[in-house]
Amino acid sequence: HLSKFNLFNLEPRLTVNQSLSQHLSLELLAEMKSQISTQIIDFQSDFLGIEQRRWILVDNDEVPILKSKQISLGGLFSKNKWLVSLEGYLKNVNGIYSASQGFQNQFQFVRTSGSYRSVGGDLLIKKSFEKLNGWVSYSYSQNKFQFTELVPSIFPNNLDIRHTSTVGLTYSTKTFEISTGINFHTGRPYTEVDPVEPV
Repeated sequence: HLSKFNLFNLEPRLTVNQSLSQHLSLELLAEMKSQISTQIIDFQSDFLGIEQRRWILVDNDEVPILKSKQISLGGLFSKNKWLVSLEGYLKNVNGIYSASQGFQNQFQFVRTSGSYRSVGGDLLIKKSFEKLNGWVSYSYSQNKFQFTELVPSIFPNNLDIRHTSTVGLTYSTKTFEISTGINFHTGRPYTEVDPVEPV
């Protein structure tokens, strides 16, 4: 209960794990959350252009309460030191404040609220040996903002990195451990310059 706004938020969490066999299980996760603080990012317009971050409490008017809903469904297979995990998820967040996103384009000084939607999936394959562990992972994620007062109103989130993959290897004994890995991911979204009417 938020006494300042005379508002009651229900925030249930649900976890269901069902074994289908000795080696295979399914898991369903669902949750609702809220947050009454948000971070504001201010960019200085001087030569250095240093950003300043500060936390503020929401007023539930210009700066709304953040509310998120998330659901995920996954499967886990484990046998003979093999581990395979596959999970898909959907997340909706309402009450995103534009000043907290660090826009460095035409939206930099606009103050409005909107939402974002994230849809994706994760795959992990891992194999364990006596002293050696190796794994490969892949993630797909699509993140989009929606601000009705901005044009365009729907565009990629700042963290919209669609494809991410990792390969890792560890070797360990009782007294020594070493690991190596490599990450690959596609780039972040950016706003291209309009060649006809550049800003």
